[in-house]
Amino acid sequence: MNYTCMSFNILGIDEAGTDIYSPSEIRAEYISGFLDRQRTDIVGIQEAGSHHGLYDWITNFRAKVENKGFYAVATMGDEQEYTKTTNTFPDKKVSLSAGLMILYNKEKFELTERGAHRYSSDESQERYFQWVHLRDKSNGKDVFVTNTHWSINFNKFSNSLIV
Repeated sequence: MNYTCMSFNILGIDEAGTDIYSPSEIRAEYISGFLDRQRTDIVGIQEAGSHHGLYDWITNFRAKVENKGFYAVATMGDEQEYTKTTNTFPDKKVSLSAGLMILYNKEKFELTERGAHRYSSDESQERYFQWVHLRDKSNGKDVFVTNTHWSINFNKFSNSLIV
């Protein structure tokens, strides 16, 4: 079993909640086209949230990717658990896997399970990981994939980091 994998961080917003790169609509079209040309078996996407109030990446980007026909997209839907509080977006209802997607080659895999879990490096940062359980259609083997957007509070750990 050989699989090609990619991790892709697609969004940058500043503290004011505005795009810091080209507009999201333009990036979504470019990135979905790039991924379609790459045809990587499994892709972890980070920062594809809609909770920041700009572009609805979960809905729009997912549709762009799925319309190209190669990937299926695993996200956590509205029926999934939400965070009780969030420092980053205190007035928003934020999914446990906010901004995370896992794309997989729908001809090669079937999705059997999915989930998300909150973990934090410290209380000032909400961090989550998403997981999927895929089954290889050709041989029945199980493949488990996790996707996260890791960050560390450098102010807290700056004295203990080795550079």
